[in-house]
Amino acid sequence: MAATDNISAIAPLLPHISNSTSLHSNAVMNLCRTAMESAARTIWLLSPKDRETRRQRTTSLAGKEWHEQTIYFAHAANLHKGRISPEAETQRAEHAAQSMQYRDIAEASTTIGFDRPTKAIELAGGWIDDNPPAHARQEVAKFGVQQLAQATYCITSSTVHGYKWVHEHVGDDGRGLFNSLADSLAVALVMTESAIALFEAQSAGEVPSNYPRPIYPDRLERTIREWSRAYLDE
Repeated sequence: MAATDNISAIAPLLPHISNSTSLHSNAVMNLCRTAMESAARTIWLLSPKDRETRRQRTTSLAGKEWHEQTIYFAHAANLHKGRISPEAETQRAEHAAQSMQYRDIAEASTTIGFDRPTKAIELAGGWIDDNPPAHARQEVAKFGVQQLAQATYCITSSTVHGYKWVHEHVGDDGRGLFNSLADSLAVALVMTESAIALFEAQSAGEVPSNYPRPIYPDRLERTIREWSRAYLDE
């Protein structure tokens, strides 16, 4: 999952957090933003208790992915024109046609629209506030997630695009910058952990005795058990 990989990539940067020359604050916030966006999308997909709504949202996402793939194929056709073998070109064209066909099927099969990342962040944060994970219940109750996530996503998205207005909010004494980093890390982590817990909660079932334990932190176990009961009762 993209969220977990981005969270893992942040870890090597944290020992340098007190050294301003090695802080890489933009990189940290960019990684947090990507983790938030990916985790929020997972929560958007898996959080509804109604199974049909989950199916509809998954179909909507699939349609969006195939749409993006058709755009790539259009660019790739120009890029590779005259540079690849006829066999490879035929294969590429068939793949592009199949992608468009799948996109059309997905778009015709669902009435649920695809929420933009900002909306997914809002919905995911609200869902976590309404269903605080057992392993972080006190933190969520104390600070809330939705409003902090929305504000933090604005800051981190602006660093991704290199906007300068962010400097007006972080100040020049370093405190605002460290506050923004702390908020970004907190939101990215709670969203990523919640996404993992939701996925594992809905993956619960009978498994072979020699089946390896899924790789997730032990502290998520309480949340997974609690949410698993909620979805098994649907």
